Amino acid sequence: DTWDRLDQISCPVLIAAGRYDGIALPKTQDRMADRIAGSKLRFFEGGHMFMLQDRAALPAMLDFLSGKAQNYAGSESRPSRRLRVSHQAK
Repeated sequence: DTWDRLDQISCPVLIAAGRYDGIALPKTQDRMADRIAGSKLRFFEGGHMFMLQDRAALPAMLDFLSGKAQNYAGSESRPSRRLRVSHQAK
């Protein structure tokens, strides 16, 4: 189990999750983001297969990996160690 070591991650992290995922629960994704300093959590419309269900998911992940990640409109800044982002599909 790596849960106790998540706080040792020092590289940029995007946690992409499905808003209605019944397997990787949104609550669990939120808790994981709290454990990784500087991580970004972005929920997409859909469940466990959100990458196919929300057309914005794959481009957002590719932008993050290529270093072109945008400052998401409507993002919620928190005093915690991460940025929580919620996406509404159009």
